[in-house]
Amino acid sequence: MRIPLLLLALSLATLVAPAGASAQTQFACTEFIGYSQMGNTAYGGWGPYAAQVMTAGGPDTVQLRWQNAGAAFRWASASYAGWGSGADPGGMPVSPCTQSASAPDRVILDITHNEYLTSARTNGDPVGYMENIISGFIAQARAHYPSVRSIVLQPVVGGPNHTTCPMSSAPEQGGVRASYNHPHIHAAILRLVGGNVTMGYDSTVRTCADYNDWEAHLVPSASQPIGSAIGTFYRNGSAQPAGGSAPPAANVQPAPQQPIMQPQPAAPPQVVAAPAPIVSVPVAPSVGGSASQSSGSSASSASGAGSSPSIPEAAPPPPPQSPGPEASAPSGDAAQPTLWLAVLNEVPIYSVDMDVLGTAEWGDWYQVAQLDEGWALGVWELDPPDQLVWIPLGPDVTLTPA
Repeated sequence: MRIPLLLLALSLATLVAPAGASAQTQFACTEFIGYSQMGNTAYGGWGPYAAQVMTAGGPDTVQLRWQNAGAAFRWASASYAGWGSGADPGGMPVSPCTQSASAPDRVILDITHNEYLTSARTNGDPVGYMENIISGFIAQARAHYPSVRSIVLQPVVGGPNHTTCPMSSAPEQGGVRASYNHPHIHAAILRLVGGNVTMGYDSTVRTCADYNDWEAHLVPSASQPIGSAIGTFYRNGSAQPAGGSAPPAANVQPAPQQPIMQPQPAAPPQVVAAPAPIVSVPVAPSVGGSASQSSGSSASSASGAGSSPSIPEAAPPPPPQSPGPEASAPSGDAAQPTLWLAVLNEVPIYSVDMDVLGTAEWGDWYQVAQLDEGWALGVWELDPPDQLVWIPLGPDVTLTPA
């Protein structure tokens, strides 16, 4: 496994598997498929640690395929960029297997959702809602890897004993999103187990302090032990640990009264009321590629991956009051402040399917429709409302209310 130098400093004691046959040796190539909590080491990704334990210095038989904001409904789309080389400049998969990298015989689907799974968002059935999404994810895994022998379903790292971890910065439900969603996802997985589809490791944080933010990225000190526990489970072929049964309904938080539009992978979601202003924005990983801008915005051709220009001393002038997209508040609710994204330096933009469209330049303004794990979905100030694009958050952009 080609892994960052940071990980080579791990104690060898955590890398040595117990004596006996290893379940990992039954597979030529195991591929984890998921999102930033698993793969993005800049946000405490546990995946490289799990891979280290599973290979234990032997042949490279584990690879990672992930995308920032890689919720399960996106992987359920055949055209999702993650199934190809993805948006990461290094390409996917990360650290390919020595053999069968293009046709892994075991895939571990790491399941999450990009919004709180409230009753209002899921037609009153969050478990059934996720069951349908995960079924699509499974179907795409089979379609992309016809020779796969084992499909493992693993829920997002949840709260201790399937409880919701409180966090004051959470935009709703008063807690960490993954810990809120975990019981629903776990219950949905149990409905789908059968044949060569099995329940994976029911991973949880040790304490709520293991979460770094409300989106459920992990603090650095938690990434290694959680990743090692996950890797040990798959290396040894352990039985589902205690706590793997369906979670008690009492741990599910009440749903909010106001529904919020769920984005769909096959078509641009409707523009909804923007969330409250964000004080600080995490730095998104750099992306690369080149393409010509296909929408009607002023973005120019994208350049290859490289260091970002320095942040200018002054922000661009505010957006015009008109023309520009209008964001309407949900029915029956008071209008919320419009949130805008101002471009401070050249930054790449992507379609709703994560294809590179081009770049946004200093002075461009985008009205924000949605924020999602280091990304903003928005529309350029002079474009029609259906010309939605994804923009990575980071030092080259800033968010501000109108």
